[in-house]
Amino acid sequence: MITDPLQLQISKHVLQNHNYEEMSDVRKPYVFYRNAFSVQECTEIKNFWNENDCFVEDQVDENSEWFKYFREKRSRKHMFLDDNIDWLDKKLTHYANEANNQNFFLDISYGIMSKQLMWYRPGDWFQPHDDTNHWDNNFYDRKLTVIIQLSDESEYEGGQTLVGIADKIQQPKHQREVGSILIFPTFVEHEVTEITSGNRLGLICWFTGPKFK
Repeated sequence: MITDPLQLQISKHVLQNHNYEEMSDVRKPYVFYRNAFSVQECTEIKNFWNENDCFVEDQVDENSEWFKYFREKRSRKHMFLDDNIDWLDKKLTHYANEANNQNFFLDISYGIMSKQLMWYRPGDWFQPHDDTNHWDNNFYDRKLTVIIQLSDESEYEGGQTLVGIADKIQQPKHQREVGSILIFPTFVEHEVTEITSGNRLGLICWFTGPKFK
């Protein structure tokens, strides 16, 4: 904390003479962990996938209220996981709390919401969007998005998750590594580029808390 007026003047001088583009990546809008989950753990998560329980978004009925959203916003398959998978919930909570306590300082006291496996096939994508989901409830907001990489980078092309302004912010260099975790506030815009070949499988969940004020 700066308490001395002289320190404040020095800080202003440093800022004025520092290249802004160099400083723009000092605080990225995400936290990234490599090797957070082992290959064995990732395989166990992938084994939860069940075609009979999945939802194919580009096959939604045209009379559904979701038709416009899925046809214009995104395309993929997804399925919900059971509410309580103790070992998985503990690891997700550990990394979410660590990232939040060091970087974002959001109230995520309501815990995990909606763990989903997501499967991107050739041609699938997700246009720029945020995850706040503040429009359909009165008592909570999603605060943090957490994504686990489950597919090996050799299994697909394309399908990169871009967080923030992609051409201004350095993206994680190792985000295609199995077991890596990408965490960012839900109000940060992000997207998934189109899968050009292969399949990408990941897990996504959100940590929630009281409404944003």
